[in-house]
Amino acid sequence: MPSFVESVAAKLKGKIVEIYLGDVYEQINLTDVTINVNGTIVGKLIDADGDCLEMDCHYVDQDSKIPHMSNTIYINSYNIKAITEINGSGVLSDIFTKPKLSRKIVKPKGK
Repeated sequence: MPSFVESVAAKLKGKIVEIYLGDVYEQINLTDVTINVNGTIVGKLIDADGDCLEMDCHYVDQDSKIPHMSNTIYINSYNIKAITEINGSGVLSDIFTKPKLSRKIVKPKGK
């Protein structure tokens, strides 16, 4: 039986994906509220083997400020909370919503 990342790689291998690991990238502190910004990893999915996902990741060169796609990383699948293809249909941060908004998204039939 294939692992989680092997199943995902079978569908998304060679595509640009966004991975959410459950980490907070930064916290924005305002007067009355703190906003957590979810951290994601973006890159081309190269391969998966067992519980390891191999990606060619996006990064921004800190000297030139030019984005690149040539930083190979290996991610332990146990750290992955969600993964999606970047295809113009939205990004992972778009799916996080307040519970009260779910009523507006899914309306009961007949109402």
